[in-house]
Amino acid sequence: MKQQSSFIGWDFTNETANGTNDYWRMCVDGVDYPRLNWESIPGDFVCPDGVNMEDLDYLVERWLLGDCASSNNCGGADIDGSGVVDFADFAIFAQHWLEGS
Repeated sequence: MKQQSSFIGWDFTNETANGTNDYWRMCVDGVDYPRLNWESIPGDFVCPDGVNMEDLDYLVERWLLGDCASSNNCGGADIDGSGVVDFADFAIFAQHWLEGS
């Protein structure tokens, strides 16, 4: 139950074989159980849970990507759902980082 491969047909983040809706998230294969993606903290792109420097790197790699609606929210980096990774997404990201989430 702690292996993502055990969940055939489940739509996990960062995979498109089972769809692009990203309903589920599994931080560490073999350690954690699947969780619903909405339970994740906005801006926590790289597990384990919490917003940190690795998450900032992830956001910066996707900076100014557009047409996010058709590309799975640009890997989740389009936090506000506007269709582009921009300062609005960075503001949400920074808020959660400063909260210590």
